[in-house]
Amino acid sequence: MRQDVNNAQEVVVTTAGGMGEAEVGGPNMNFVPRTGGNTFKFYVFGTGMTGSMQASNYTQDLKNAGLTTPANLLHLWQVEESSGGPIVKDRLWYYTTINHQGISQTIPNMYFNLNAGNPTKWLYAPDLDHPAANTTSLPFQPQLRLTLQANSKNRFSLFWDEQPTPARRPTARPPPRQRPTAPERAGSSAFSKRRGQGRRRAGWCSKRVSAPT
Repeated sequence: MRQDVNNAQEVVVTTAGGMGEAEVGGPNMNFVPRTGGNTFKFYVFGTGMTGSMQASNYTQDLKNAGLTTPANLLHLWQVEESSGGPIVKDRLWYYTTINHQGISQTIPNMYFNLNAGNPTKWLYAPDLDHPAANTTSLPFQPQLRLTLQANSKNRFSLFWDEQPTPARRPTARPPPRQRPTAPERAGSSAFSKRRGQGRRRAGWCSKRVSAPT
């Protein structure tokens, strides 16, 4: 899901097979990250769409097969901010990125329970006006990269990358009078929200390069 647009200095995609750089044939992507420089720079990237911007392939054949509702897109977004510059000119640079993105879409053939919250009814009745929906979002993901030009032939890079666990939650709710209050009731549509500490990565690499001009 994650695509760091601002974090890429250069991306090269090749499709030839049998090359020495790849173990198998097919598409191969070489990603060169940004490393900052002697000038402070700031980047902002944003993209998104709604369900009205998506076409539909919900045909009569799918309806006849029993698909009562397709997986409709509700929202799709990505916002990214980054900056880079010198800590010590010609010697030490930084580059940092913050990224947030997510997607929200309906779930095929699932609806909220029309009888949810009614103590006199214990059977599930689909609310066809309120299909179930799910949102998956990645919280703000910080990244930091430090680059040290040790001498004219050697350069060292240190990076820190945090990858939190995606958060999932329902986004489409029935009217207030029909809001689900007993998720454990048989047949009701319920969703759980998962939280996690995610993952943190850190590492370093070295490369023999020429001194920057």
